[in-house]
Amino acid sequence: MPSDLGFDLLIRPDETQNIEIPKAIEGYQLISQAGIPFGVAPGNHDYDAWWAAAIAGADTSTGELPPEQLQVHIGGLDAFRSAFGSDTPFFRNKDWYINAFDGGSSSAQIFTAGGYRFLHLAFEMQAGDAVLAWAQDVLDANPGLPTLITTHDFLNPRGERLPYANMNLALVDPGHNNSSEQIWEKFIRQNDQILMVLSGHQLGQALRIDDNAFGHKVYQLLADYQGRGQVGLDAGAEREADGPITGIGDGWYREMTFYLGA
Repeated sequence: MPSDLGFDLLIRPDETQNIEIPKAIEGYQLISQAGIPFGVAPGNHDYDAWWAAAIAGADTSTGELPPEQLQVHIGGLDAFRSAFGSDTPFFRNKDWYINAFDGGSSSAQIFTAGGYRFLHLAFEMQAGDAVLAWAQDVLDANPGLPTLITTHDFLNPRGERLPYANMNLALVDPGHNNSSEQIWEKFIRQNDQILMVLSGHQLGQALRIDDNAFGHKVYQLLADYQGRGQVGLDAGAEREADGPITGIGDGWYREMTFYLGA
């Protein structure tokens, strides 16, 4: 639906409901059937709607806005919750799925590995203060439990806590979203039991290690392989003249080993 400002006001990505979420369900069914505890953090493609929004202070009087004054904003997780909500077969009555925010938009799980119990928090994208308050309650109910956070967007490929230039949810709607740096300062840095943050969204890989307020290290990792394009090559796609792969990017399974005695 076009707006008076000359950009698309509302986009409903049908592929979310018809292609991407059904395909995601197939993948997670393999994990579920194996009896492995897991959580799912929604990314921008999991939201029900995308729309263009003017940044705060933009001059809308001309009826036209330059691209640098526009942001892609997202909203609605009904389709996501229909597949990965707290009351779906994936999580209903699972003793390791211990808590959820907004029906499963963000969630908490407990798992055991190497003789240790861990807490995992799956955050919606650029989580707002209400999510952080919920997560704090979860931590308070599980004091001292080593905690990992998965969220869709946290680091960029340079290891900075910065979003894509055109998808800064906290800039458009600071009442409902926090930047990565705000999440770090408000929540992660202040809770000593959080040891790791995992993210994707931005093409590339990065590792950042910072001390929290207690002097302990927090490992922050970006892993996003969708720009590699090997799948496109395998399917017969041609390289473009300047080198990039034409076609769909890669999806990889990443396994991490923890040396708990170090």
